Order: sequence, then C-alpha cells, then structure tokens
Amino acid sequence: MHNAVPMQRTRRLRQPQAMNPGLPSVGGLSAGQPLRLSLPAELQAAARSAHRHLLDDGTALYLLAFDTAQFDAGAFAAMAIARPDSIARSVRKRQAEFLFGRLAARLALQEVLGPAQAQADIAIGATRAPCWPAGSLGSISHCEDYAAAIAMATGTCHGVGIDLERPITPAARAALLSIAIDADEAARLAKAADARWPHDLLLTALFSAKESLFKAAYSAVGRHFDFSAARLCGIDLGRQYLYLRLTETLCAQFVAGQVCEVGFARLPPDLVLTHYAW
Repeated sequence: MHNAVPMQRTRRLRQPQAMNPGLPSVGGLSAGQPLRLSLPAELQAAARSAHRHLLDDGTALYLLAFDTAQFDAGAFAAMAIARPDSIARSVRKRQAEFLFGRLAARLALQEVLGPAQAQADIAIGATRAPCWPAGSLGSISHCEDYAAAIAMATGTCHGVGIDLERPITPAARAALLSIAIDADEAARLAKAADARWPHDLLLTALFSAKESLFKAAYSAVGRHFDFSAARLCGIDLGRQYLYLRLTETLCAQFVAGQVCEVGFARLPPDLVLTHYAW
C-alpha cells in the first residue's frame, strides 16, 4: 500500500435489527419487532416482509421482500410512486422491483428528510441511476424478489453504494471469474474461506463489493469502469471487510494505490449485502 494514499473506510453493518416504523412515521418505536408497513390493498398481497438494519453509525438500511406473482401495477398509484414510461412498458418483475426499491428508499429517506419530503419522486437519471431528492443521497439494489435501499443526508458523505446478491452457483463461477475476479483474488479468497464464509460465498461478496464501490464512486468518476480497476488486497472475516486497491486513477478522489474498505454481511434467508460510503 502506498503510504501517501489514504484508506477510505466504510460503515459496518450491525447484526440485523428490526423496527416497526409504519408509514409515514419512523421514530419512537421499540427495536426487535417485525417491521409492519401500513400498505394499501393493491400492495398487501405482494409484500412479504420488511426489515430495518443498522450500520454502525446508526444509518438505516431497509430490506423488503416481495412476491412478483402477486404484484399489482395499481400499487404505483396507490403508493403515489411515479411509474416512468420505461417501467410501465417493462415486465411485471421489473415493475415490482422498481416499486419496492422506491418504497425502501422512501422508508430510508424518512429518517433523513422527514415524512413529508420523503414522498418526493426518485426519478431515473440519464445514466439510469436514481435521482435523489435535494438534501439527500443514497443507493438502491434489487436481487430476485428483494429490494434494499439506504439514504444519507448531503454532507455526511460524498457517495454511497449498496449491492444485494444471491450466492453464486458452481455453474456461474466460471463466468464470474472471467469478468470480475482474477486468479490471484480467487486464490486469496480460497485461503481465507471458512465454514461460515465458504469460497463461493466470498466470491459473491467480492463481486458485490466491487459493484458497491462502483455505485458509490460513480458521481465523482462520471463514467463506468472495469472490475479490474479495483483488486482485492485484503480481507477481514471477523470484522467483515474487504479491502480493494485501485489499480488506476479514476478521478481526483479515487487515485491509483488507494485502498477502499467495503463492508459485507449475510442477511437472511440467503443474501449477501455489501456497502461502501466515502
């Protein structure tokens, strides 16, 4: 590691916690209970569960589970969530993940902006990234029938990225190694693997960590960049951090040799989550 290049640390996910924030209020309710949302009839059949997780600085991350087969497009109007034309033309699965992703973001925004401002539309930007309301920034991720979101106040950080993945299957391993993870990285993960984090699960976490880093950095970098731009240089299974060293200078804030600390965690039932903020 280059001594002159700082390491950017990220916030760590605490053990899963649940609250009952309801809609639209979040505060004043006890922890440790299932999260119950007050939802319209159009959404009740599709909504399966909701959880509120905390990063170590108290930042909330919302995870929603849904049933695509039960999704009713009328939920957009019922929830006052805008449905862009590109989403309206898409298949049911895409519509469901879009709505539940925006709903998770709305829950997260309540803690940052308050209930009224959290209702603001989160449009799709020119690069397909969400356009967050004034005074906030955040990240949304989807994986099968799950959607997660995090939001922070502008000024608390410059960028944040989260990514949600299912563990890779043996059949998908070769493809992942060919596009996102090199042989040295795979070998380092194999050496670190244990019963809780077997090799394929760590491969999933590293792929996801790079996705989270790319999301968080995009606002500063302003362009897409390859997986090879960040390579694994360390892992801490106990604290659940992956350390990624940049192999090239992407912009003034992300320079070659810089080490980025990305948190990773397992969420029930069988999900891998990574998160990075700078």
